[in-house]
Amino acid sequence: MEREQVEAVVAAFLEEVVDEVANGHVVSIEKFGAFAAWLIESPSALARDPSARCQPKFSPSRSFNERVRYSAPATTWAKRRLAKHRSNHALRLPTTGRGSLPEMTNAEIRQSIATQMAQS
Repeated sequence: MEREQVEAVVAAFLEEVVDEVANGHVVSIEKFGAFAAWLIESPSALARDPSARCQPKFSPSRSFNERVRYSAPATTWAKRRLAKHRSNHALRLPTTGRGSLPEMTNAEIRQSIATQMAQS
């Protein structure tokens, strides 16, 4: 097969997986894993994003986990790539404690609201 044909087949396959998961089905691939939509039930998650009700999840199979765990080399490139990925998703706010939002005084809150109102 030509490279373009392979890319088209893989793209079509991934599109079908996304469509099935979006319709609420579980797509299971033997010796690889399962893709599914998981319902978000925690109040804190819904408070952060009230529009999100489901989240896509991938659950690797046992053989997939064992093969990666015992054969994949821990390269510095992979570590840097993972650190970059995590930093892209990190909340970049100064916090006062573990997982808490920054504390603001009433005056700072009023100033922030006034600035936002002036911008809009």
